[in-house]
Parts: sequence; C-alpha cells; structure tokens
Amino acid sequence: MTYRAFLVLGFAALFPTAFAWADDLANLRLSAEAGDAMAQYSLANRYRDGDGVTRDADYAQAIAWFVRAADQGHAGAMYNLGIMHRDGVGVAQDMAKAIEWLEKAGANGDGGALHNLGVMFFQGEGVEPDVAKGLAWFHKAAEVGYADAEFNLGVIHFKGQGVPQDREEALRWFRRAADRGHAAAQALLEKLQ
Repeated sequence: MTYRAFLVLGFAALFPTAFAWADDLANLRLSAEAGDAMAQYSLANRYRDGDGVTRDADYAQAIAWFVRAADQGHAGAMYNLGIMHRDGVGVAQDMAKAIEWLEKAGANGDGGALHNLGVMFFQGEGVEPDVAKGLAWFHKAAEVGYADAEFNLGVIHFKGQGVPQDREEALRWFRRAADRGHAAAQALLEKLQ
C-alpha cells in the first residue's frame, strides 16, 4: 500500500461522513443532470449558498439549475429566481423578471412568493406602491395558509392602512396566523385580548 493510499484510508476511517457527503453530491448531480427537478433545485441551492460544490457561491450555476427546475414547474425554484432578480443576486436587479418569477411561483402555490409580491406592492419596494395590489397579493398568500401574510393583514386592519381600521377583522387575521404558529401574532393576541 502506498503512503498516499494509507492517508486516504486513514482519513476515510476518521471522517467517514466526508466521503458519504461527496457520494451524496455526486448522486445529486447525476439525478439533476437526468432531469430530476427536486435534485436540480437542491443542487441550485448548494451553488447559491456555496455548500460543498465550490468554495464560494456560484450564482451562475445556481441560476442555471433553478431555471431547469422551474421549467419543470418547481415552485421553490421559481421563488428563488424571483428573489434573486429582486435583490440583484447573481444577476442584474430586474423587478419585471422578479415579479414574473414570483407570480409563476405563486400560481404554483408558493405562499412565500405571493407574500413577497404583497410586500413589494404594498410598500413600494422596487415598484410603484399600489396598496390595492399589495392587499390582493396578501389575501392570495393567506388563502394558501401563509401565516406571515395573515399577520400582515392583521396589522393592516389594526392600523387602517389602505383599509378602514377594524379591530375585529385584525384580531381574526391575528388568530389565523397564531393558529399556524406565528410567534408575533401569538404575542400580539395576548396583549390585545
């Protein structure tokens, strides 16, 4: 046995998970290349986060894999593409593309995408403020059970932002969010009741 082989075997004995992890990454890449949307999404996340595929994030690879997964209908990939375009991460900031991707993700049931559209329009983040559009997006997110959207609707009704102030309606939204485990809604309900 060569000295190098001896070192590799010794390393494998001391750190067996390192080799399992490398195998896992190789299998993930094979599955992604074979067209598995979930594997493509997972690999994209690893490239975006610099998680074991490169020393640092590789946004070009992340976007390429997110696009491949999104083309197969993966809502999480669509959501990530929307956020990356909104924030200008790995691509030039492009609010039109961000909205397009977030709308696609929302159409595929992603509550986070619907909620983010609500925030963008309600607060005018990167777009012209449009309270009515923001409210509509928050309601769509709440319809799919997204607790942050329910909480935001509670705040909006409590403060009367773009809607008549309505404490009972606010409490109804806070209860819905609290029932889903939203900590801020739970804490606020304790104070208000």
